[in-house]
Formats: sequence, C-alpha cells, structure tokens
Amino acid sequence: MSSYPGFEPYAEKLAETYDVEVSLHPRNRTQKRPTDDALIDCDIVITDFGTMVYEAIALGKHVIFPSWLIADEMLRRMNPDSAEFKIFDQRIGMHADSFEHLQELVAQCAGTTPTPHPFYADFLDPNTFGRSGKVIARKLMKLALRPRPLIRPMPLRTMAQHGLGLNNELNTSGKALDIQFEAPAQLNKASLTCYNPIRIGRYSFLQSGTVKFTSSIGRYTSIGPNVILGETEHPTEWLSTSPAQYYAGQFDFYPPEKTAAPARVIKRTSDNTKAPGGQVAIGNDVWIGANVVVRRGVTIGDGAIIAAGAVVTTDVAPYAIVGGVPAKHLRDRFPPETITALRKLKWWDFDINDLADVPFDRIDDAIDTIRARLANGEIARKPLDLRQVTVTATGKRKNWRRLIR
Repeated sequence: MSSYPGFEPYAEKLAETYDVEVSLHPRNRTQKRPTDDALIDCDIVITDFGTMVYEAIALGKHVIFPSWLIADEMLRRMNPDSAEFKIFDQRIGMHADSFEHLQELVAQCAGTTPTPHPFYADFLDPNTFGRSGKVIARKLMKLALRPRPLIRPMPLRTMAQHGLGLNNELNTSGKALDIQFEAPAQLNKASLTCYNPIRIGRYSFLQSGTVKFTSSIGRYTSIGPNVILGETEHPTEWLSTSPAQYYAGQFDFYPPEKTAAPARVIKRTSDNTKAPGGQVAIGNDVWIGANVVVRRGVTIGDGAIIAAGAVVTTDVAPYAIVGGVPAKHLRDRFPPETITALRKLKWWDFDINDLADVPFDRIDDAIDTIRARLANGEIARKPLDLRQVTVTATGKRKNWRRLIR
C-alpha cells in the first residue's frame, strides 16, 4: 500500500474489506515492516511511484496508481522524458480515477495473474534499480528456489467482492473445500462446519451448523441457524455403533491406533449396513428453520418449508410444510392448482431484479404477471452461472485459494 499521506483515509476504508498494510520506503520508515518484505507477501500494490513499482512488477504483482490523488503532481514534478511522466501522461497500466474506481479495480485483480503493459518490459531487470533493487533481486532468487503455492491464499472476506458471503467462522477442518456458487449467495452467516463439496444457488443463504453430505442448495433458499445436513450415521445392526469398527481415521491422533486401525477396520457398504447414504439435495425457494436435522439421502422439493426443530428422515414433496420428530406432512403451502402452476412456471429461473413490480404478496397475481412478461419477451430465464472457489479454513487460518469464473 502506498505511503502517500493523502491516501491514508482510503487505506482505512479498504481495510474494512481487505488485509491492508501500509509500508514505507526503507529511507522513510521508523519501525515499519521493510517495503521489500511487504511486497513479497502482497498481491496488489497501490502506490504513487518509485523503485517499488519496478520491484512489484518484477515480482508479478498487480500495480494500481491512485491517479485522482497524484497524477497532477507527478506530471508537474517529473521530467517529460522520464518513464514516470509517460506512465501518468499516457495512463499506462491501471489508473484509478476515484476511490470507487479503485475498489472496482482491486475486486477485478483479486485472485488473478497480472499481465504487465508492454511499456514495463524495459524496467523488469531488478539489478538496475540500485541498492533496493539488489535486495529484491536476492529475494526473487530465493523465491524461485522455494516451493510456493501456484495461487496465493486470500482472506475469506475477499470473496464478497465476487458474490459469495463467507463468514470467518467457517471451518473446513483444514481440508480444501470446493464451493460452486451463483452470485450473490451466502454460505454461512455464523459458525459453520462444512466437510464436502457443495453447490449453492443465487440469493440463497445458510446461517450456522454442520453441512456434511449435501450436494446442492437451489436458488432463493433460506436455511436457519444450527442445522445439521447430511451428517454421517452409525450402523445400528453391527456389534457396536462405534466408528472404531469401520473408520481408521477416527483416533489416528494416537500413534499405536494409527498403525493398528487400517488392518482392523471393515469397510461399510450397502450390503452390510442399513444406515442411510447418499447426498442431501435441497431445492429452490426452500425455507429450513432453526435446529433442523436432515438425514443423508433426503431430497427436499422446491418451495418446501421445514419447521424449526424437525428431524427430516424422508423426502419432502414440493411446497409441502413438514414438522416434528420425525418430520411429518402438516399441510401444503398452496392449493393443488397453484402448486401445479408454480412448478410449471419455475419462477426461480429468473433474476429477482427482472421481476421488479411483480406483486409478490399476491400469489395468483404474481404468477399471472410473470407469465405475461415471459410471453411478451420482457424477461428471460437465467441459466445456471456457476463460479468455483477452493476454501481452506481452520482455527485462525482462513483463506480462499482459487476462483474460477
């Protein structure tokens, strides 16, 4: 981050979303981190100009100039024949015309590999940058010899810029978790443990709980706090219900057990256990209340409602309202003809913004309005638009590692 004094208020605003460090040039700092060390660890450099620009480019970092603050000064102060003057005069590279524009550029850069402007090619030899350049040259050589991840970890909160809400209380038990999502969606609002790959549609959210064997969550689905979706179940017909019989990793933190268990355990199959298997699949426009448990292999149909505290052991029909332990059918949300119309219409195929002025609070009028707009070509269905991110989150280490558009 630039040490330019006029940029300090903007750095504070950026710090609300990103991990930000302001690092002064070695000649100007007192007890700050050295600039070169900060450059090694960062992904995006926002600066006025100087040796740090060349070093950042040599390290393969994104460089953004806050031109709305410094362009006039740079053009006034620099020699017209200098590289610095040409960069600001010809707007070479990325130049932010306002703080809002800067935020847009940062969001675009996050998780991507920079492509430097051809103009920079003459300035990529770090050995020509003086003493500071020699320092960075040595660090570059060390980096070249040191194994590093292909894509740097990024803070979870950065994913909000790409349309996925991830609260820092997400826990993947240290494993890499693949999340497919449509923007915008919220995977968790509070403490959530998620074990297996999952897909979540636009305008859907979870609050907290445990998500294990759950393959998909549709669009416009609301899931309350403290839910348990697809948790592993124990065999009831075996000698014991203990996983020590079939799962070698349960107690492998103890060295003798780590050696003995693999030779002892019996693999669970559909032939030797009656415990449910398969994935939980949750449809569109589903509402799941607080403290709900959904067993493995259960499918919850579009438009269904699961009452708080229910234990769902069997599939739930579209637009059914169920509750209790075990959950039983209480009633349907709408009359049969309305349910038939809704299932045929599949209104969740549309973006909510394209349905502006639809009378959502009057179900029959809403159906008629959407039908008419569709027939007139005023709205179009939105095909599945999935992005993917790989997340690792455990303890204090929480980051996302790959974004695929």
